[in-house]
Amino acid sequence: MLSATSAATGGAVGVAAGDVLAAVVDGALEVALLAAGEDGALESPLPQADRRRLPARTPTTVDVLRYMDRAHHRGLTHLRRICEISPGRSSARSQSWDDALRGWATVRMSGSAQSGTGSRGTMTEPPVIDTSFDVRTDARGKDPDSHSPTLRRYHQLLWSKPLPNGETFDLVTTRPRAYLYHQSHRGEFFLGSDSVIPSFKSWLVAGPVLDQLDDGEVESFRDLGHTIGGFMVFPGNQIERKWTINTGRGMHRRIADRMDLTLECIRRYYDGDTRTPLGPTIARYDDFFALFGSFAGYVEFFLLQDLVDRETGGVKFFLPSTDFGAGAIPGDVETYREYRDRSVDFIAARNSRIDRWSKEHLPSGSES
Repeated sequence: MLSATSAATGGAVGVAAGDVLAAVVDGALEVALLAAGEDGALESPLPQADRRRLPARTPTTVDVLRYMDRAHHRGLTHLRRICEISPGRSSARSQSWDDALRGWATVRMSGSAQSGTGSRGTMTEPPVIDTSFDVRTDARGKDPDSHSPTLRRYHQLLWSKPLPNGETFDLVTTRPRAYLYHQSHRGEFFLGSDSVIPSFKSWLVAGPVLDQLDDGEVESFRDLGHTIGGFMVFPGNQIERKWTINTGRGMHRRIADRMDLTLECIRRYYDGDTRTPLGPTIARYDDFFALFGSFAGYVEFFLLQDLVDRETGGVKFFLPSTDFGAGAIPGDVETYREYRDRSVDFIAARNSRIDRWSKEHLPSGSES
């Protein structure tokens, strides 16, 4: 259990860390803070109609997510009403929900007071990074890159941290039509999520190869690829109406969405070489890549060390490199399995690295 104490009111609320943080879906956190006011005090009772919809048990992570999501679709006004909760419910059923929803708002308020940040949209509450979580779970059948609130929260938690030069790189979610946003003297950055380890299941050109494999071989690969280790963030704003990095990665057949080939383009860009499939695209976002100072700084910031050879500093390719000269999509079963196995090794290693980093650098970074 996580004990959340409001620095402003001195009150304590005990809530499960997973239930608290799972409730912080897109938009809900800031509405709750507006409803709470500056001191974190929540006044209005939970409407009776909403109380009847609650399950007759202690809410789970999925319960909170689903309920808040339904409220979001009913509109901002209704969402604000269910966030304005007061203690003292006579029903144990509604009290557990009061504690869960009031608790994560209290955690957010106390975290802001203790850290001194408190800017809207900045994640300061004790985080949870579950590297086994399949981000399709809360994407409601849509693209997790744009519809999974958990994935968005994980990106914000992981990449809101000091840059290699020591300057803080805070990412917020409150900028309209922006997935993650940063503005400072270093510039204005609009970042988007991108799945970087394709299984090629939906690629027609790979169909003849994948048709020879058991469904389980591909599905287990896809499942792991939808954990946080299989995702990155890149600048998502279009410049001069040309491809973003995300689009370029998917559209260029010599990259085919592969992270190893993408990282090689980035490595060469830091060496001054733009004669790669993504070179001109990367160059349009020079201000973003300049944030990290060097290729080593970029790799360390995004926890990509397991895709780089420690001795040579070169990229560890999932398939033998031919300097972008051959197709990036595996052309036979043996090649596909080699690509899959090396991709799986990378995702597993990066997930482990993310887990270690979050426990070391983020308060309460585990679900214990």
